[in-house]
Order: sequence, then C-alpha cells, then structure tokens
Amino acid sequence: MTRQPNDDELRARFAALRQEDSRLLPQFRGAQQALAATPRLSRWVPAAALASAAVAVLWLAGRDRDTSDRRGLDLAATVWRAPTDFLLETPGRDLLRQVPDVGHVSVPSLPNGLPEENRGSG
Repeated sequence: MTRQPNDDELRARFAALRQEDSRLLPQFRGAQQALAATPRLSRWVPAAALASAAVAVLWLAGRDRDTSDRRGLDLAATVWRAPTDFLLETPGRDLLRQVPDVGHVSVPSLPNGLPEENRGSG
C-alpha cells in the first residue's frame, strides 16, 4: 500500500511548483509601464460614436420633409385579409356569438316568506 503524504509535504510540493511556474512566467513590468504611458483614447471612442449618432438622429428628425409629392392614402378604402383568417371560421361559430334562450323559470313564493324553521331569531 502506498504512503499518503502529510500536509507539510503537500505544502512543500505546491510551493516548489509555484516557484517553478513563477520562473517560467514572462515579466510584465515593461508592458504595464508602456500601458501607463500611452494616452487613454479608448474611453473617448464610444463617447464620440454616441455623440455622432445623436447628432445624426437630431439632423434626420429636424430636417424639413417635402410632402408635396406624397399622395393621400385612404386607409378606410384599403382591405387586407390575413391568409390564416379561414382558421377563425369554425363550424357552429354563430352559436358561440349568441346567448342561449333557456326559457322562463318561476320560483313559487311562500305566503308568509320563509318557513318557520328557516327564520332567524333576530
């Protein structure tokens, strides 16, 4: 049966692995310094794009449109029928649009109102 390593031995092995990995990593100090020295134009690019889009929208909304060449469209004269309207025409749909006539039901009234056992003692 193999021997299980104890906690101290595991810590030592992981420390050795971390040291080996840190030796193999490239140094990023030069890249960090170069990044800090460059001007930050990247945050102005989205702001400039948003501003130009807003100007374009305002320009399009504010310009005068020539409506002299447009013809009036009478929407009341236009009719459009959906290709699936036939699905709404079910058999017996006229029965669903009417209230059924059940007839007249009369309830006989008692001469003295409620019977004696149902009257409250109020």
